[in-house]
Amino acid sequence: MELPARTGHREPPCDAGAREIETRVTGGPVDFRFFDADTVAKALTEAGFTVEATLERAPYPQEAETRRGYLLARA
Repeated sequence: MELPARTGHREPPCDAGAREIETRVTGGPVDFRFFDADTVAKALTEAGFTVEATLERAPYPQEAETRRGYLLARA
């Protein structure tokens, strides 16, 4: 996982589950890669960020059935 330069803060959204899926959007295949929050937090820490908050939630009824993860990290 590649992260941007170390400035300011980041709130990278992630789906809470490490896996890949394929779906069809606008008539063509699209690959998605999901990272669990721990993987994202580790990458942020290794890049010099401090993870200050992590939130995971279940999907809303209109969303795909994947858990959502949100992290707040500061440089």
